[in-house]
Amino acid sequence: PTLAERIGRAPLPPAEVRRIGAQLADALAHVHQGGIVHRDVKPANVLLGDGSRAHLADFGIAKALDGAAATEAGTVVGTAAFLAPEQARGQHVGPPADVYALGLVLLEALTGRREYPGRAVESAT
Repeated sequence: PTLAERIGRAPLPPAEVRRIGAQLADALAHVHQGGIVHRDVKPANVLLGDGSRAHLADFGIAKALDGAAATEAGTVVGTAAFLAPEQARGQHVGPPADVYALGLVLLEALTGRREYPGRAVESAT
């Protein structure tokens, strides 16, 4: 199951959100040290499996920090509700954008609601 599916049933207890958050922060630190920015951190891209460890998935729009990417420069990619401001503006995106998205993921896990709901343009603005 994904974190999105789990949140759909009910908000998570704070201790579980802390555990998942620490695991995802470790995963992002590893990815960032390897020179990659995920660019689409969201609950649907967090796999919970048996519940012992959260896994970050779907690196389909990830970008190398050296600039290599599968998307055109200046193109906004990612899920609107989880975009960092610089990402929504189509500017350079680095590790801070993933950390920003992780914060929104954890907030949603805690409250059970998306912080920036609505259609893509509404969420991004």
